[in-house]
Amino acid sequence: MSTDFIALFDLSGDPVRPEQLRDRFVKNSALFSGMIERYGTVFRATAWTIEGNDLSENGYELVGPGGFVLWVGSHSAELWHGIRFSKFSDAWHRQSLRQICHFIAGEIGSNRAIYTHELMPYDRNTGLIEIESDLRTTIGRPAESFDDLMSADYFGTFAWYIDTFADWES
Repeated sequence: MSTDFIALFDLSGDPVRPEQLRDRFVKNSALFSGMIERYGTVFRATAWTIEGNDLSENGYELVGPGGFVLWVGSHSAELWHGIRFSKFSDAWHRQSLRQICHFIAGEIGSNRAIYTHELMPYDRNTGLIEIESDLRTTIGRPAESFDDLMSADYFGTFAWYIDTFADWES
């Protein structure tokens, strides 16, 4: 099965205005440069643009170069990247995406990210606590390692991973 990578984030604190977040992405473009170099010609976007401007459940999207779309709603955010989820097993892809997700988590006030594929059943209009609870109930436990994640059945136990970025904290 070929499905795309997603990362889910909690939103805490005051909402981040679309223009502020876009400007922070542009300012920190070096974080995205490897993925943009590799995938920039595959996807249309050449600059970060805002689609929608709604801070409610409908949210807004930041569409960026290199295959990135960040949807920001009222309770959670979702980063989509157009590569197959299975590419996350590759160390370069995983490191690049984790760095980007760590940055996004810091910008929107999330202390973790959930990695999975785009077909995972969840309600994007809830927070990460609710999403995690629903995934535990419908799918099973999260993976305990990236190896477990990549060897899991797409809709079975270990098909998702919670990253607290603890290995990056000092």
